[in-house]
Amino acid sequence: MSDEKEESKIEKLAEKKKTKAIRKIMEKADSTVVIDALKALSGIGDEDSINCITSYLDSSDSSIKVAAANAAMSINSEYLKTQVRRVCNCEKDADVHQQLLAALNA
Repeated sequence: MSDEKEESKIEKLAEKKKTKAIRKIMEKADSTVVIDALKALSGIGDEDSINCITSYLDSSDSSIKVAAANAAMSINSEYLKTQVRRVCNCEKDADVHQQLLAALNA
């Protein structure tokens, strides 16, 4: 399935608050689709989506890690704020660290 089709599918699933289906797509998707899915999950904000976003905060792909931080910070949750601070404090790449700080301060 092309990225555009997957992104469209994610949008429709997000409208229906189908976190589990979005997570399935993320398992075999490229980073662009994962980033779109993280944004969609932040709009759902249920426990399953929060757990998914949290797991991507530790991604080895810096663009996914930053997208997960931005998604986490768009949900008003002390737990997620703490998790983003944790990742930020452990980040060794200065550029990624700055992007994580920007997410925290947004």
